Order: sequence, then C-alpha cells, then structure tokens
Amino acid sequence: MLSLGEIADEVEASLDFLETELRDTPARQRSLRAVFEASWERLEELERDLFMKLSVFRGGFTRAAASEVAQADLRSLARLTDKSFLRREPETGRYEIHELLRQFGEQRLAEDDAQETLQAHASYFAHFLVDKEGPLTSVGQADVQDEIEADIENIRRAWRYLGETGNTGELQKSMFSLTLFHEKRSWLHTGLELFSDVEQLLSQASQTEESKVVAAELKAIAAFYAVILGFPKKGLATAQRTLDWLRESGHQNETAYSLMAVGVGHVFLSNPSEAMIAWLDMVDVGSAIGSKWWQSNGTGGAAGVAFFMGDLEECERYLEADTQIMAGDPWLQFWNDQLHAGLATVRGDLAEAKEIYESVLDSMRMVSYFRGMQYTYSNLARVNTLMNELNEAGKNYAGSLRISYDTGQIRDTLANLSDIAAVWKSQDRSEDAVGIVGAVLQHPEIDQHALFREVSLREQAEALRAELEGEMDPGEYQIAWEKGSNEEVEDVVFQILAELDAS
Repeated sequence: MLSLGEIADEVEASLDFLETELRDTPARQRSLRAVFEASWERLEELERDLFMKLSVFRGGFTRAAASEVAQADLRSLARLTDKSFLRREPETGRYEIHELLRQFGEQRLAEDDAQETLQAHASYFAHFLVDKEGPLTSVGQADVQDEIEADIENIRRAWRYLGETGNTGELQKSMFSLTLFHEKRSWLHTGLELFSDVEQLLSQASQTEESKVVAAELKAIAAFYAVILGFPKKGLATAQRTLDWLRESGHQNETAYSLMAVGVGHVFLSNPSEAMIAWLDMVDVGSAIGSKWWQSNGTGGAAGVAFFMGDLEECERYLEADTQIMAGDPWLQFWNDQLHAGLATVRGDLAEAKEIYESVLDSMRMVSYFRGMQYTYSNLARVNTLMNELNEAGKNYAGSLRISYDTGQIRDTLANLSDIAAVWKSQDRSEDAVGIVGAVLQHPEIDQHALFREVSLREQAEALRAELEGEMDPGEYQIAWEKGSNEEVEDVVFQILAELDAS
C-alpha cells in the first residue's frame, strides 16, 4: 500500500506502525512495541534506568560519554550488549542502539524525567567541543575533526537543547570549535542550517542581553556560510546588522564572527577597501581578547586584499607580520601559501607557484579541507594554463569543479565551468565550450565575483562567448548556443565529471 519513503516516514513517526492483526501470532510478537515490551520486562530495574538514559544519544556514543552522561560502567554496558539492547563496534569501540529501540527507550525516558539527562548530554558535548579547540588549530587537527564527525549527531542534538533552554554560556564556549569544524570540513549547508536553527531557538527561549549577544554571533556565523555558498549580498547584510548592533550595545569583543562574515562578504562583492577595514578591525579584536588565531585571520585577510588591489609590497608586509603571529594552524597557513604562490605567479616564476600549489594540495588532503583543495586546484590550473599545460589545466579545473559542486558553492561552480570552457576553446573544442557558456550565462547567480577576480562571472563568460562567436561558423555557433542555453548547470557538471572519470 505504501512506498518505501512513506514506510520510512511512518516508522520514524511511531513504533506502533509496525504491527499485525493476524490472530495466530503470539501477543508478544503482534507489534514491534510488543516485542520491545517483552524484552524490556526481562531487564533489571537498574538496566532499564541506564538504557533510558542512553537513549538520549544520537548516532552512537563512546564509553566515556556513557559514563559521564548516564553514569554507565563497563559491566552495565556489557550486560545491555549481551541482551542485544546495545551493539559495540569492535573497530572503534563505540556503542550503538538500533534507532527503533532507541525511540522506545526515549519514550520511556520522557515518561520519567528527561531534563536532567538531556542537560547532562548537552553539557558533555559542549565541553567536548571546548576541549577540541586547541587541537583544531594545530597540526594534528585531522584526527580531531574525525572525532567530532563521529559525534556530530550528538553535538547537533546537544546544541539544539542548549538553544531551547537558553544556555548561552555553553553555546558561546563551544561556538568556536563548531564553527571551525564546519568550515574545515566544508560542511557549509549543514553549518548554515545548524547555526540558523539554534539562533532561532535561543531567540525564542530568552531575550536577555547575554542571549541577544550569543544570538548575534550565531547569526553572523550563519551569514559567513551563506557568503561562502554564493549568497554574498544576503550574508553581508545580515553580518553588517549583527556587527552594528554589537558595537552599539558595547560588545566590541564579540564582533569577531561578524567581522569575518563582513570581510569575506566585501571580498566577494569586490569591495576591497571595505574588506580591508573589517580585517584590520578583526586584528584589533583578536588582540583585545588575546586570540592569536583571530589576529592571524585578520592579518592574512588584509594580505589577501592588498594582493587583490595590486599592492604587492603591502601584501608581503602583512604576510611577514602574520608569520610572527601564526600558531601552526594549517588552515591559516593555507591562505598565506595561496598568496605566496600568487605573488610568484605575478613575478612570472610559474615553476615556483606550481610547486607551492602542489605542496598545498598534499597538506589540504591530510586535513580533509575540501574548500582549500578546491581553490588550490583552480589556482594550479591557472598556472598550468600560463605554462601551456592545457590537459593538466583541464583536469585541475575539473577537480575544483567537483568540490565546489559537491559542497554547494554555486558561485565557484559557475567560475570553474567558465574556466573549463576557456581551456576547451584552446583545445579546439569550441562547440563544447559554447555549450558550457550558454548554460552558465542563464544561471540566476551569474552576477557575482569569484575570489580575487577583477571581473564578474557574467563579464568573464560573456567575453569568452563573444570570442567563440567571432571565431566559429555562425550556424555551428547557433546550434551549440541553443543547446547549452537550454541545459541546466547541474547536467553540464555531471557531463564534465563523467568525461573526466572515464578518461
């Protein structure tokens, strides 16, 4: 009677969906709830109490978390495992509960008093994130990101509970680590969703001055993700409002996230002077709160703006200053390495630039920073083009395209497509290039600037279109143009990546 999707929705909504009316079935087997009830009755009271508390976890849990949140010891976990209420993953040592069985336990917990357990769960994972702050900004951060990812469902649940209960202290303390994690893993859409949801929950739960400050910080972080995803005007407008309010309310030290979103927003809207102001203000805030990370982030941002404005000496001065601040974070070092390679490119030392980019790719793979790999592939492809290494350029642009598309960055997806079209034009694939340009120019987000490009995406694509039209047979051009103009960007991306995978 139902589709697979409808069955999944019903199961998620209620355990009672899975039942039978066949009269010859034993009572304990007539529904999934009855099966669970029969097993539940065989547990000792302490085992029931423990399992109810463990049902608060999402996506599994570690022994340490179970001990802290539910006061579980090794023996009690072993007994629940023996009775099939838990399953232990041998390779990771994590415990898991079947989702339907977890729902059963959660319902039992709700009938008791869940608040104490929910608070213990939320506090544990808030402190878990605080403990990861140092490692997330050090060389060994890849393993730490894996640890956070393993518990990300628990963290999301914990954060939403903290928002619902107006727990601003634990939200604010754990905010930095969670922001860095989503950026470094390039989980941009999920980061935008989580920070937006928690900001709304917090705003509904409390209107104290402290909660308004934390809500502004959450909103600014969501705005940062929106800018990166390709919506700079919307993100910048939101971040500017949070920045203005925090300053007017006397909370200058809490403006770092707003300044980050404002700086990046102005970069992508090609407003370098405004971006420079934001980055230098960030340096001041970092100094005021004693954070070398924020000082370095602001100084590196200023170096990038100076490079874009063509002031190479100023760029080098900021890079040198940043070297004195840097605390070994590969993420911060990545952006500086990009600028060093950019300076080498401008000086005409293409071999040096290529070597830097290839080294950066290796380091970004080690920490799984996909957005960093995306930019590096694109910049390396640009150097390949200047060195007339067109096959390598095409492959590297396609590598950048794959990541920008997979991470939902529409602006960079469009930029990569235009770059690939330019390479194909040089490889006598003019009809294919026209098809790409036709699809790109129809996209509603075409009127943007990719990172550190002087012309907009539309201007870049239109200039390439005009060149192709001037060089091709009019009839062939028109056929290719009409075909591309009627294709979705998504379909063009799939075709290019399929060709790459097949080669």
